[in-house]
Order: sequence, then structure tokens, then C-alpha cells
Amino acid sequence: MGKLLGKEKRANEIADFYNDQTNIVYSRIAKITKQKPTVYVECGWKGSDTYGNSYSNVGWGELINRSGGSNIAGNFSEQMPIINPEFLLDKDPDIIIISGANWPAAPSSLRLGYYTKEEDSRELLKGYLNRPGWNTLKAVQNENVYGVFHGCCFRIYNYAALQAFAKWFYPEDFKDIDPEAGIKEYHEKFMPIDYSGTWILELKES
Repeated sequence: MGKLLGKEKRANEIADFYNDQTNIVYSRIAKITKQKPTVYVECGWKGSDTYGNSYSNVGWGELINRSGGSNIAGNFSEQMPIINPEFLLDKDPDIIIISGANWPAAPSSLRLGYYTKEEDSRELLKGYLNRPGWNTLKAVQNENVYGVFHGCCFRIYNYAALQAFAKWFYPEDFKDIDPEAGIKEYHEKFMPIDYSGTWILELKES
């Protein structure tokens, strides 16, 4: 695209920035020998009352793999399965991640991205904890439940999700990393609009 538009210098700057951001994760993950945490990820567009689709080895599933996690839906033949709640309770994952955006579908859907407020998004995320049986899950009991902007699954700033996943999976190894800072920097350097909203969300208030 840089060649087509006569913007090769800018395209190389963006590519270099992206590679620097992803290498923050890849350079450390390669050295980690700990047991991989088990992870459940769900697209939060349907809201807390209805299970949304998960991912096998595409989309969020691939990001889990690249971040050093073990995806509980990784062996599904369907690329975006809606799992049986009993399957989740049986697997009892270490980490739960719900993706959010400015969804129009359901009032209880997780909202993340531009113009969202952290406190409002956190209240919506807490709504998922009220699902039947979720109080028995260790991820819920340990407050290892997180939210991530759904667009990070397929846009150039997916490095932010990669960093967030790695930090959630291996807190001690990535404690110095601020995933949302990379999104802010990307906006400052390359975007025609200002950064706003909440893109990476933790159940625990900082």
C-alpha cells in the first residue's frame, strides 16, 4: 500500500512500530517455560445473558496461542463455536476474556473502544460473572476476568491485545508492559483522530 500510494516511508514507519510492539511479547514468550494457563475467550456482542461465540485457532484463538496461553476451544473443528456452558464449567479455565465494542445488539453487551468509560465498561463486565455456575470458576474467584476491544482481533493494533494477553497470562514476566500505552502512541504517531475511551480492561480496579 505504501508503494501504491507513494507513502513508502510512512508505511515502513508503521511496519517498524508494529514489529517493535509485537517483539516485546515474542522475545519474552520464547524464554518462558512455565505451564501455559488455560483460557476461555468470548465475543461479548450478545450480552451477559447469552453466550457469544468463542474461537478455535482463528482470530482470538490464534492470539491466545501467540501469547503463550492454552485455548480451551482450540480443538474445536468449528472456527467460531458457541460452547456449551457445561463445557466451560468442566474446563474451569485460569483466564476468561470477553471482547467488547460499541455493540448495538444487547444492552448488557460489553462496551469498549472509542468514547467508552472505564467504570461503565467494568460494570458491564461484572454482569458476566452472574451467569449460572460462574461463581465456581477459579478465573472468577481469582478475578482473572478481562475485557479487550474486539477490533484488536483483526486490526493493525492487535499488538495491544497480544501484550495484554501475555501480561494476563504471565503477570511477573510482563509487569512493566502497558498495552494501552501502545494504542495511545499509535494514535499520536499515525492516526488522524485522537485516542479516547477504554480498550483494555481488568476486572480489578487499578
